[in-house]
Amino acid sequence: MGNAAPDSGRIELRMAAPRTKTERACYPDVKVMAVPMRRSSVLLSMAVLLWVGLGPVMAQERAVTVGVPAGPLAGLVQALAPAFHAETGIAARAAPMGGDANPTGVGAQAILLPKRVLERTQPLGREEPRIIFHGDVILVGSRAERARVRGLKDIKTALRWIAAARGTYMSSSPALGVRELELALWDSIGINVQVRSTWYVESRGDEPSVLREAGLWGAYVLIERMTWAAQTDRRGLEILVEGDPALRTAYASHLVREDSPEARAWHDWLASESARAAIAGFRLNGVRMFTPATGADGDGSQSRT
Repeated sequence: MGNAAPDSGRIELRMAAPRTKTERACYPDVKVMAVPMRRSSVLLSMAVLLWVGLGPVMAQERAVTVGVPAGPLAGLVQALAPAFHAETGIAARAAPMGGDANPTGVGAQAILLPKRVLERTQPLGREEPRIIFHGDVILVGSRAERARVRGLKDIKTALRWIAAARGTYMSSSPALGVRELELALWDSIGINVQVRSTWYVESRGDEPSVLREAGLWGAYVLIERMTWAAQTDRRGLEILVEGDPALRTAYASHLVREDSPEARAWHDWLASESARAAIAGFRLNGVRMFTPATGADGDGSQSRT
């Protein structure tokens, strides 16, 4: 039994001596024993035991890993994470994916992608992807652009003029799905760019790489606005055509692991009013990037402030 010494600042652990004849016969050599321990040592030992016991519990923080294309979308997830954590107690982390948009390679439980890329790369589960917000594609080109398309609001007209002027045009990157959009636009105006080798230049790589190459050629190219806004060196290129509804990009959330409560919470929270407000307030180098989706089908109009 432990007894505290009144003035010593220590704790003594004592074992009482045998009292009865039977006890003395069985334990003839046992005497009163006292093992002194300082109070500070006892408290330290208790604190260590408490930390060891609680450590695994504290380490099991609830979190969701969100797969995104490399680039500004990772910054959006980081900007949304504090509001999401404040409401749910779950941490959100962005995991940039490669060009194949493979979520399993980065351990993603949910992904946030342009709908064009999602439809091309992801097997759909029981649930349809949810459109969360819209961005847009812009046509950029040289200040001394040949086809005089600057200021047009109709991208098909702009492409016709570029083809007629044989202005140098660079193919878009497939990384964010703009390549699919570009080919569909050319096809809609009856132009097969695969045989226009004298003015149509095939490119490779992600959007920043394609933009740099277009700058070297002084070429026209379609890219996502967020890619443009993130660049500091635009190599003499300018925005020439923007605002056509045909250039709008829908971004969707998709559950990779439908059985994950953390992924489910993130997926559902993205449709909340607080998430919409945070998305609307996201800016890149002072430029508003996205418009939250509205309506039951997630179809919203693109606007800028």
